[in-house]
Amino acid sequence: MRKAAIAEWILSLATTPERAASTVGDLLERPSGFRLSVLRTFASLILDALISSPARIIGWVALTTLVQYPLLLLIQFAWFHAPYRLTDYVIRIVLFFWPALVGHESARFLQARALAAFFAQTVFGALSLLAVWVWRIEGVHVSAIYSLACLAGIVLFRRRHLHRHA
Repeated sequence: MRKAAIAEWILSLATTPERAASTVGDLLERPSGFRLSVLRTFASLILDALISSPARIIGWVALTTLVQYPLLLLIQFAWFHAPYRLTDYVIRIVLFFWPALVGHESARFLQARALAAFFAQTVFGALSLLAVWVWRIEGVHVSAIYSLACLAGIVLFRRRHLHRHA
């Protein structure tokens, strides 16, 4: 069944493939509400990962943030001091490839907790964006682009890793 395979893939992003398959099997036995049950289970797995190891996740978010901001300062410097074409290339590399690498390494280091770290990073990015807006701090802030590229890195790594072990 296609819906079972999709649900298993979604759940395997937040847990082990074996647990995802078992959970999907249990959810298929229910008479109705399969899609909603999958989404609730997915959210529950992410919340469980946040609660079970907050120090590890917050430490990872802090580490990636400490590296992210110097790169954003590099973009700002390049924006004002480099030729236009060089600036365009630097911005593309930093805005997409760096967060995708962070997502990839999050999935490798945190395994099934990577999406929990992604959501924590996204919340932190939203709060820092709010701080920029409230206190009118000047600078470059690309929270949404960073989050999407990071999510892409997590999903690509987990997908490749899961296919290798299947």
